[in-house]
Order: sequence, then C-alpha cells, then structure tokens
Amino acid sequence: MKIGKYIVLASITVLFFIFQNFTTADQIKSDSKGTYINVEDFRAVGDGKTDDTLAIQKAIDFAFANKVQRLVFQKKEYALASDNAFNVIALYGENLILEGHGATFIKSSKTGGITGDAFIVAGLIPGAQHPHTRETNPHPLVPAKKIVISDIKIIIKKKPTNMNCIGIFNVDGLLIKNVTCENAPQTSFAIISDDTHDGKYIMKAKNIILDNTHSINSFKHAYRVISFSDNGSKEIEHELDVTIKNCTSKGVREAESNEKNKETFGFKINLWYRPAYNKAKLTVMNCKFDQSGKVVVSGAKVGSLKLSNNVINGGLFISKGSTKINIEKNKIQCAYSDGSPAIFLKGMQSESTFVNNQLFNYNRGCVQDSSIENFEHSPNQVMSRYFEMIHPSSELNDFNSKSY
Repeated sequence: MKIGKYIVLASITVLFFIFQNFTTADQIKSDSKGTYINVEDFRAVGDGKTDDTLAIQKAIDFAFANKVQRLVFQKKEYALASDNAFNVIALYGENLILEGHGATFIKSSKTGGITGDAFIVAGLIPGAQHPHTRETNPHPLVPAKKIVISDIKIIIKKKPTNMNCIGIFNVDGLLIKNVTCENAPQTSFAIISDDTHDGKYIMKAKNIILDNTHSINSFKHAYRVISFSDNGSKEIEHELDVTIKNCTSKGVREAESNEKNKETFGFKINLWYRPAYNKAKLTVMNCKFDQSGKVVVSGAKVGSLKLSNNVINGGLFISKGSTKINIEKNKIQCAYSDGSPAIFLKGMQSESTFVNNQLFNYNRGCVQDSSIENFEHSPNQVMSRYFEMIHPSSELNDFNSKSY
C-alpha cells in the first residue's frame, strides 16, 4: 500500500501527550542501564485475554513525554483486541527502547488501526491524529528517531485486509532485534518511504536495521522495502537506507494478484525491494528465505542492493536492472523441480556483480539473463540437487548466450 494512503485515508502519528490521573513520575525507575518504566504500572495485564492496547499505548506516550529510556515488558501474552479505527500500537518519538523480554502480542481484532498495522513506527506528521486520543498534531514533520524494539513476538489471529505486523515510515534510526511476526495478512515487516504529496512531505526511512527477525506464514510478503515518488528525477539523499541481517522467512501463503499490483508479477514474495531514488540502499545478509516465495526487485529505476551470504530457495527475480546490484556468496535455487529457471536477471548495470554464488539444482538455462558483458566471466559454483559439485565455474562463462 502506498504511504499516501496512510495519510489520505487515515492520518497517523502522534502528539507528545501525558495521560493525567493514570500515572505519575513515581513510576519512573532507574538501574545501571538508565531510566525505565514497567508496562504493568500502566495497567497492562498480560494474561492473553484482557485487551492491553490502550495501556501499552499510554505507557509509550508517557515514556516519550518524560524522556524515559526504556519501556519494559514481561514474558507474558499481551492481547491487542481493540476493534476500532485507532487500534494500533504507535512508536513515534525519540530515544526509546521497547524491551520485550520474550513478550508475545496477540492481535485478535479485525482491524490494524488507522494505518493497517499491528505496530507502527512513524514520526510526527502535521495534521495527523493521535491513534487513541484523536488530538491533531500541530507540529512540523518530524521523523521517529533512535527507536529499539527487541525480544518480542507478534501473532495475528484474524485476517483483516492488508494488515502488516510492523509498519515503518518517517523514521531516522530504528533497530528491530529478535522479533518474530506470524500470520501477517499482508507483510510482516513493511518499510516504506514516500514523497508523493506535491513535495510537501518527504517520508524518509533511513538508518533502519532489522537483526535476527523472523517472518512466519505471512499472506503476501515477508519483507517489503519500497519507496514512491511523484517528483520525477528529484533526488533525495539517503531517504531509504535499510539493512536486514540474520533473518528468516518461511511459509508465504499467497501471491498478490497481478491485476492489483503488476510489479509483484503474481509471485509469492519473501523479500520485495522497490526503490525509486538514486540514494536508495538495501543490504541483506546472512538471511534464509525458504522455497515458498521469491526475492523480487521491481520498479527499480535507481538505488542499490547488496545480497550476500543468504540462502534463497524460492528463486531470484530482478525485473529492472538499472539498480546497482551486488549478489555475492549466496546459495540460490537455480532451477525448480520441473527444470524451469529460478533466477531471472534483467538489465544489470556494468558495475553490478553476480559472483561467488552457489547455484543449486543447476541445469543449463536455469538462469535467464538479459545482461551481457558484465557477467561474461562471473565466477560461480554450480551445484547439484544433493549439493555436490558437478561443473567447474568455467561452465558459467557464456553469459552472451543470455542464459546458462
């Protein structure tokens, strides 16, 4: 979903708002790591049944308003069961660590709130409403900064349309570590940047790191890193800068219809990268993508991508090669069980590389390639179904034939 829909259909983001008569500064504690508050001091129960949505949001708002460094959860199940237009957990300010300690969040409502997410990390957006108080933000556009979400699991029990597990936009500095998302109706981890509002707002998504994150049984995509622009060739420096490492994805359930979104080509997708700027950057390393979905690069007029030391079992599909792409030291499914190509490369730039990869289930023609001289002597290893070396890398040197 384009980020503009977040604003046009239902504006999100939040004011620094203190909930009176609910808690006081007495709840702020400190230890060797700094100041913190406990979510249970804000009446979160964690029994897996009581709706904790409002209590959690109140704790977040209090932490931002009082410059508390950490919000601490227990290893319990927190139900997110509210079923109204403002049903979302929003992190929007600066300098906050959400310490999960193994907490599980059970999302059982029919709606993902006004943004379509279980959790949202975003900044202050002029004219947008607080997701729970409905007060309008009078401040200028300000990105969320220096946010950490660690050691949690999010499980979505119902399947509303297009809900993401965690939605990320208008952010400068975010670490998501040791986080698992299950059953996302659309995307487990959706990272979006946008400047489609006549240049009025530029929603950046930069300095974002996903480390040891896991997507299980998402319905459309596991990881989505995309940007949109209505400003033609206007270049915005570093507006999309994301690193995903040590991740896994398994069990993507459905393909997005080609009629709805032609850039997804009707594929089930583990990772979708769709940059729209020269300074867009995505690095993916040490991840494992199962056979249920492809790694897809589409709509890429500009930007860069580095894939290294990943296992890509569902195939690799690059439809626009003007992106600067470096694909190195990966284990990639080369052909499917019927012998059809599992790797498609189109128009890769001369500075792009496709080297030192291990290609499994090799057969001649399992890589379709419209590039020429830049891959003519690419050193890759060709592997059999049982991971035995059956061809020397010199077998891959005939890229001028458009396939191998």
